[in-house]
Amino acid sequence: MKTIKSSDKAKAAFEFRRSLTPETDRGCALMAAAYLEDQLAELLTFYFTDDGKVVKELFEPAGPLGTLSSRIDIAYALGLIGPNARRELHLIRKVRNDFGHEPRPISFDHAPIASRCRELHQHQLLPGGSPRASFTRSVMGLLARIHGELRRTQHRDIGRDLLITDSDKKKFQHRAAELWEDLENIGKQDLSSEEMQALAQALENDMVDWLKDFDDK
Repeated sequence: MKTIKSSDKAKAAFEFRRSLTPETDRGCALMAAAYLEDQLAELLTFYFTDDGKVVKELFEPAGPLGTLSSRIDIAYALGLIGPNARRELHLIRKVRNDFGHEPRPISFDHAPIASRCRELHQHQLLPGGSPRASFTRSVMGLLARIHGELRRTQHRDIGRDLLITDSDKKKFQHRAAELWEDLENIGKQDLSSEEMQALAQALENDMVDWLKDFDDK
């Protein structure tokens, strides 16, 4: 099982932050969203079962987790991030889209983008500043939260298949025939609705207990 070193993640985060400084506003937004998308994928990968091939396919562009939006929502649904982090990650995704879909030169001061940046609050320790400053501070705050969860996350255990042998199948068929005969006999008896219900429940419980024997193997 892989392990995550806090020092390695901190170093990578600081290097990433320095790389944003010389970027244009458009470059900053696109790079930041791409990095968050990658880190969410890493977090989810560490949460899922340790089956590299299957998990890798989930994150392919055409896979169910091939977009930033889907990774945000599944991380939230699994309890890996909270509602505020989800909201702000989606805001950052929308800022990325604003830059990516606008062919004209625009900046963080562009009214719709600046408005989104004012809704970001992951940088509460350093309030104020320009829209770009709010954006980058929130990105770093979200990274810290993702990396913190990454250090605590472990792979899920791979589920156990229910293996039924030919002998088990014969036993099941025999027991099912017995239960069906019991049900037919109940139908022939002059029983009250309460007695019918009690007998049916007893048969159901008997079948459930019997099926548990397979799961215990």
